[in-house]
Amino acid sequence: MKRIFALILALLLLPALALSALAADVPEPSADFYVYDGAGTLSQSTKDLILNASGPLEKYCDGAQIVVVTIDYLPSGYDSEQYANLLFNSWGIGSSSANNGMLLLHVVKEDRGWLAVGAGISNQVSTDSINSLMDSYFWPYSDAGEYDKAVATLFPHLVDIFAALYNTSALYGGTGSTQGGDYYEDPYYDPYYDDGPSLGTVIAFILIILLLVLSFAGSLGRRRYYGRAYYPSFFFCGGPGPRGPRGPRGPGGPPPPRGGGGFRGGGFGGGGFSGGGFRGGGFGGGGFSGGGGGGRR
Repeated sequence: MKRIFALILALLLLPALALSALAADVPEPSADFYVYDGAGTLSQSTKDLILNASGPLEKYCDGAQIVVVTIDYLPSGYDSEQYANLLFNSWGIGSSSANNGMLLLHVVKEDRGWLAVGAGISNQVSTDSINSLMDSYFWPYSDAGEYDKAVATLFPHLVDIFAALYNTSALYGGTGSTQGGDYYEDPYYDPYYDDGPSLGTVIAFILIILLLVLSFAGSLGRRRYYGRAYYPSFFFCGGPGPRGPRGPRGPGGPPPPRGGGGFRGGGFGGGGFSGGGFRGGGFGGGGFSGGGGGGRR
């Protein structure tokens, strides 16, 4: 019985530990989702350019999203392509049905970066075309230490890609006449919609299941005395209430030791990030990067 219980415990712990390790490398997205300036290199005007483009992109391009992320260094064990894809998939960039998102990762102190694209548009947006754009409009400024200008110069060309893919001239922030203006106000754009549970929610759910299994498994090993059944204390607010005088100990021996420690809720650490708010408990539309993209690994 003990061996079976140990096996069940190990099977439950493995996915929780794996998800926890993954979550440590993934920060929460910023409150406005489309810009995560962890390196602090972007000006307000560049952030506004990115944010103002988000509404028309989602409305006229089937839920498409462009997210820009700047960090100082990559977490250990990742190159820029791997980490950009990890963020892309963890945050769910783009539409879950069209898989049409983009995530631009700029690793400032390492002079690396990657533009990850969703699997739904990777055939139309080739690695060669991405590298050509970045070689023309991004890396010359980044290599010169003009990090803000690198993003501000490349971003309109990313908007142009979607304008061509969806044959629309209604987008904001491209290189054409639509560039410029005020923030796009449209009821379609909602930065707080939820398209699914977050990674933190999944981890918390697994840990709750684990606690339930441990609690009930422990209760099976206890004998009942005086007609009273044992119930896990966390089902009550503050415990089951004051107990009466304690009777003599039964023949079953001392109760099993209480498990130590707990788990800390809230944002994830790792990588020197300070996370922003969730989008209503979820992240983006749920897109998936199929490995398309280009840049410097």
